[in-house]
Amino acid sequence: YCKLLADSIKDLQKQMQLKENEVLEEEIEVFLDLEYTGFIPDSYIADPKQKIEVYKKISGVIHEEEIASIKHMLEDRFGKIPEEVIKLLYMANIRILCRKLAILEMVESSSENKYGERSSVIEIKFSNAQKLNIPKIMQLVAQPEGKLYIDGSKPESIFIRLSEEMEIEKKGEFLKEILQELIVE
Repeated sequence: YCKLLADSIKDLQKQMQLKENEVLEEEIEVFLDLEYTGFIPDSYIADPKQKIEVYKKISGVIHEEEIASIKHMLEDRFGKIPEEVIKLLYMANIRILCRKLAILEMVESSSENKYGERSSVIEIKFSNAQKLNIPKIMQLVAQPEGKLYIDGSKPESIFIRLSEEMEIEKKGEFLKEILQELIVE
């Protein structure tokens, strides 16, 4: 009886821990400052109330399945989704990954070198390093391409170097690929 009781308590504790992690994931408010232009054009949704409703749905997305549901709803109610709205949905997808990794901020900054070439760096600030695959980070940092690097003065952050200007779709896929590699399995 005591063993059964102890096992039940352990199971309940595990379930409570999982629920706490799930709640923490949902509670993290991610600050994204990426260079993109995404919005809902008046030609797609003219009514301001409906437009605000859609913005709220997109900004409140927590799971990837919700994005598919929103896409379906938009196509049913308003027709083919324009490029600007697709960009908003990419941002929602990036926000989901950020929550999974306990990312507080993702900020992109651009600069131009003396030859007029533009490059961007994305700083990713974490709130919880336990969700990160540290060996994978070190492996990515050691790669000769140098896309991912760390800065000793900002130990809570990693940096991703973008070698070219990217549309949000390409940037989203690139970030998604890197962020998924960082998740602890």
